[in-house]
Amino acid sequence: MMDDSGEFDDPGFRAAVRKAMGSHTGSDTAPAGLRRRVTALFAAAAPPAPADDAAFSSPSRRSTNSRWAELKSPRTMALAAGVLIAIGFAVLQVASFFELTGPSVPAYAARPVSFPASFAAALVATHDHCAKLSDHHFIAGSDPVALRDQLTRAEGVPVSAINPGDGWQFRGAGLCTVEHTRAAHLLFVRGGEAISIFSLPAPQSCSESAYSQVVANHPLVGFTRHGALYCVVGSDAQGRLTLDKLEPVVSKVKSSVGLAACDELDEGELVQTAALPAPLLKQTHAQHSH
Repeated sequence: MMDDSGEFDDPGFRAAVRKAMGSHTGSDTAPAGLRRRVTALFAAAAPPAPADDAAFSSPSRRSTNSRWAELKSPRTMALAAGVLIAIGFAVLQVASFFELTGPSVPAYAARPVSFPASFAAALVATHDHCAKLSDHHFIAGSDPVALRDQLTRAEGVPVSAINPGDGWQFRGAGLCTVEHTRAAHLLFVRGGEAISIFSLPAPQSCSESAYSQVVANHPLVGFTRHGALYCVVGSDAQGRLTLDKLEPVVSKVKSSVGLAACDELDEGELVQTAALPAPLLKQTHAQHSH
């Protein structure tokens, strides 16, 4: 027959359980629900009254108790429950640790942020300026894909030179200034809509890996790769060209510089908007030159 009268009351065991449940390493403590359960178990396992101890120790009672009854004694059950709760809590701590310090997210999958205000204004100003020109063929050629190597040599970074398809007409390519940086610039139009594709060395002000925002009704999407910044800027006379409508073009730009489809961001779900004051846009527009 088992003698468990002192196992759960052992001071060392009680101290170990209290430490595990209430003051383990670090600043965290056991959840309140677990602490209440353990407290209840300690109360349930308190030594019974002397009369009860006598009853348990009498020969007649011992003879009628089976081994199963001994295993079901309050102290034994409380001891087992306390150990199981302590183990379960330890498992939860390990699981929470790996959840908080899980695998890092690739840089290109980071949530897009807004461009620096002055750079966003410069993108819009250059796009608007070039979209109003009757001819944007500053570099001869009517096939944007065929101009990739020439633009790459001139720009010094791999240039995204694609044909967006879907009714977009190539208006021409050139080396245009965005803020203080020269960029390879492809311009396309479709009805009252226009899109620009910029490829340029990533400015120091653009240190993030992904950008997505709306400035003065112009959707802007950009990303960095191997020291280069790629931007797609859109405009629509009716103001109906949105970030999600740029997504097919952005996907082709990413593929053209080596980003696989599984690396693509969902611009429709990760939209951040920003409004810039008109004076800033006008000032940047005045600074634009080819």
